[in-house]
Amino acid sequence: MKNLLCILIAIIGSHVATAVGLSAPIDGYSVVNITWALQPNISGIEPVNITGTVQDAWKHINQTWPGYTLPKFNGTGHGPLPTSRQPPANLSIPATTMTTTITPTGIHQNDPARETGTVKCWIWPEANEYWIAEGIDYLNEVPGKPSNAPGPGECGRVSCSWSAAIWWCNDNDYQYTLDSFWEIAQGAQDIDSNCHYVDPWSLRIYTSGQNFFTENWNVIVKYDDDDC
Repeated sequence: MKNLLCILIAIIGSHVATAVGLSAPIDGYSVVNITWALQPNISGIEPVNITGTVQDAWKHINQTWPGYTLPKFNGTGHGPLPTSRQPPANLSIPATTMTTTITPTGIHQNDPARETGTVKCWIWPEANEYWIAEGIDYLNEVPGKPSNAPGPGECGRVSCSWSAAIWWCNDNDYQYTLDSFWEIAQGAQDIDSNCHYVDPWSLRIYTSGQNFFTENWNVIVKYDDDDC
């Protein structure tokens, strides 16, 4: 982060203990904790390991070194929705579960790290889209290479606030490492872009779904009230 004098590395490894108290997003799957290794660029400060979501890691930074500016996300997981965020007029409540194949677009279209995913919409309880979008922004800015424990069925909750969660799951039988958190963020973005609707009463946008990639990993966006 250009606004923070520190380095974040996230590890979801086989040496990390199984997460206590969290329910897996899929029946039969296991939950693993995420450990964020914080190395502030401050004389005399040793690396600090924080277990939890990306919000937990940045919240610890904000509390320990309050002079640092957090990027985009408010870092607390609590606060009112901005009144300026208005739902698109063309969104409507989905009638059925939808499956679609996502083709990478834009500047990353030819990026070899950008796989084509298959998105299934609305197979999970819907989360408030605003907080999912904030989590995506957060993950887009996190440096480091995420690594998930050998599967199949190993999931780590990488982002969660206001009951809106992003999970990353590994279905390979070996430890799997991505090139960046941007890949998880884009997997969640594909879900957000293709699986959303406006609640006619509150006029808030909701989204949920699962994005399956050819390399046997997937991203889940869903409502999650488990300490989130």
